[in-house]
Amino acid sequence: MSQVIGDVNQGTTGQQLANGPVLLLTGLGSPNSSVDKDVLRAAVGSVFLRRDGGTSTVLYIRETAATNGWVAK
Repeated sequence: MSQVIGDVNQGTTGQQLANGPVLLLTGLGSPNSSVDKDVLRAAVGSVFLRRDGGTSTVLYIRETAATNGWVAK
């Protein structure tokens, strides 16, 4: 079962996401360099749908816990 958290540009970021369940997130900009200049934290396996993305930059998967662990697909 997937859990949709919502729009990360409305404050849905933080350390609790990195240690929690796998999430489905949406937002603007790359999750590796968010609007707040802070990498979006989430558990490995989480999915980010970028609403302002283009070719090959709409879907991101959190593949590692590294700082830039989001990979565009």
